[in-house]
Amino acid sequence: MRKIYSLFAAVVLAATVNAQTTTVTFDFTAQGYANETAITGGVIDSNLSFTTDKGESNQSPTYYTANPASARIYSVRGTGNGNSFTITPATGYVITGLTFTATAAAYTPVVKYSVDGGTAQTASLSGTVYTIEGIEAESSLTFVNAHYTGGTSGSNTQLRIPSFTVTYKATTATPVLNADVASLDFSQVEISSTSDKTVEVTGENLAEAPTYAISGADADQFSAAGTLTTAGGTITVTFAPTSTGVKNAVLTITSGTLTKTVDLTGEGMPTLSVVDVNTKVSLVKNTSVENEIIFAQDAKVSLVNMNGQVVKTAQVSANSALNVAGLPKGMYVVTAVVNGKAVSQKIIKK
Repeated sequence: MRKIYSLFAAVVLAATVNAQTTTVTFDFTAQGYANETAITGGVIDSNLSFTTDKGESNQSPTYYTANPASARIYSVRGTGNGNSFTITPATGYVITGLTFTATAAAYTPVVKYSVDGGTAQTASLSGTVYTIEGIEAESSLTFVNAHYTGGTSGSNTQLRIPSFTVTYKATTATPVLNADVASLDFSQVEISSTSDKTVEVTGENLAEAPTYAISGADADQFSAAGTLTTAGGTITVTFAPTSTGVKNAVLTITSGTLTKTVDLTGEGMPTLSVVDVNTKVSLVKNTSVENEIIFAQDAKVSLVNMNGQVVKTAQVSANSALNVAGLPKGMYVVTAVVNGKAVSQKIIKK
């Protein structure tokens, strides 16, 4: 007895995606059907499905496991209205081609097809290979065993195929919006000073140029500037703290329904008054420091952090180095008395 069911389970999938075109193969022999299983429909992939119709035949398309394993698609010699398959694309996709290969030359009847329910056309046949191409089926592509002898004479001819391959594409290119970073950390910035960082925005197939805005509890501590097109562009974000403490906000970039966000953070630091009574005196040779401060004067020095705390003291001599590798990154002020005069000099520990 034949088993009848719809094929909404195992689907083959030898699928390839090339540029905007997808090619996918539905293999009847890989479904695990029992012998003499009637084929009523199936899912090809997430964007394609199919149904069958027996037409005027007494028998539905049927899978057999031998001679060789294949789907048998039956004809009606008197009318040409045999079994048919209708492939349906999901919304936003069109079918551009279909190919299948008969198991032998004895099983190569005339096959006709129609696009979106239109006029029937004859599929190209070369040897045992059927080809339908140069089409754009938005709602359906139907192919039918159209073997016809004009009456009761002659015999029916089955179409036997182990698989079929569909090519399709999206009707509109998928829009893409991206930002090269998910967050910007401005670290420590003195009040009344500023720090700039950039966000690189890229767009593909956008219908409109992206716009952007800053929101959040500390949005007024940040600003953004830059011109974006549908291809993207550069946004320069500026952190300009007006008070001390950690500041947080969000940069939101939008195009249509697409959105990207970039988290913004920075810490406002107090402005230190750096007094140098004798402006001709240079206390520190290198104001941008990684591991060592190099001194230009003999002096007893103190290193003060942005909270006004003395974090290190030392007696130094001209051209000597003071190791500060263990200190956190940030701004510091070096203070000393040189030749009886108070000298202070700002440094940045990187």
